[in-house]
Amino acid sequence: MYKNLFSRLANNPINQKVYVPYRSSKAISAYQLDDERVEFQYMKCLFWFTRLFYSLKILLVLISSTICYRKDKFHCVHAHTLYADAVPAFFICFLRKIPLIITVRNTDVNLGFKVFFHYKWLLKIVLRYATTVVVVSPTYKDRIIEYFGIEFSNKIQIIPNGLETEFIANALLEKRATAICSGLFVGKIDSNKNLERSILAFSNAMKCIGRDDWSFRVVGGTEKEYNAIYMKLSAELREKVSFMGQVNDKNELISFYDISSLFIMPSFKETFGLVYLEAISRCVPVIYSKNQGIDGVFKEGEVGMRCEPHNLDSISESILQTLQLHPEGLGPFKSNPVSAFSWEEVAFRHYSKLYAPAFKCTKL
Repeated sequence: MYKNLFSRLANNPINQKVYVPYRSSKAISAYQLDDERVEFQYMKCLFWFTRLFYSLKILLVLISSTICYRKDKFHCVHAHTLYADAVPAFFICFLRKIPLIITVRNTDVNLGFKVFFHYKWLLKIVLRYATTVVVVSPTYKDRIIEYFGIEFSNKIQIIPNGLETEFIANALLEKRATAICSGLFVGKIDSNKNLERSILAFSNAMKCIGRDDWSFRVVGGTEKEYNAIYMKLSAELREKVSFMGQVNDKNELISFYDISSLFIMPSFKETFGLVYLEAISRCVPVIYSKNQGIDGVFKEGEVGMRCEPHNLDSISESILQTLQLHPEGLGPFKSNPVSAFSWEEVAFRHYSKLYAPAFKCTKL
């Protein structure tokens, strides 16, 4: 995600310096980008014990970043998480008297609000200083206002994540017919993705409408990985469910979307979930969780239905409603809804709404 954003931003008149504190060298690969227009600085200033002591972590990041950029001048600083990045970024911006931009993500809302509630007073100070607060969906805007108060509502900008070029360029305008009713999950198999309920809910929905000609495909993991987290599938379900393992080839992944009737991923916690957009790009309706992921990005029923992820009946009902609303899949469209989610568009919105205003009000 960060690679896509930084590389597309480089197409605008902007110089980027990216500071990456890390604990394990494995984290470096997630940010590496072969682009001379983006300057990365990696600093090993995090350790196993900094995960236990939040104040120490903030202090180490602040000291190392200050030393690293002591001779540099900036128009603004963009902290890409609230709890991990925004506090040290605030002190840097406050001392330099430059604008601060903050992006609030999944871990901030679903973990930070609960675990670091005693730092709420500090985060309010940081948010008051910030010029703009970025979220990826309307539901996250509501969560921030609910937790921190209405005073920050005017600062919040909704800028979603972008979708890979392959899906944008090959987006369909209407669904291609599928032989049987087929459910699909794409992603890492873990307890958060709620895969067991997805399979059971799809099975219950098929029984409700009297269909026995159905299947369910799991792309991104194996049956062994599933069994390690959930109970083993019953013999009846085992005949219907196929585990496709890891799929890295984009064309092969697209083919799985094309033979599916419905994409189902009622995660308990989801920042945005680009796999929903991938499915929509192939005109596959989606089932998503209330107050998570793409909830609020589209009108309910437009591309699928939301559900209560803890409630099996709610997931089944959303499946039935979606199949009733979109029996032949999504479309026909004049333009597929995902066309607004290209990384080029997302980067331009970052530049025009966040950085350009900061450039105008800050002198180096």
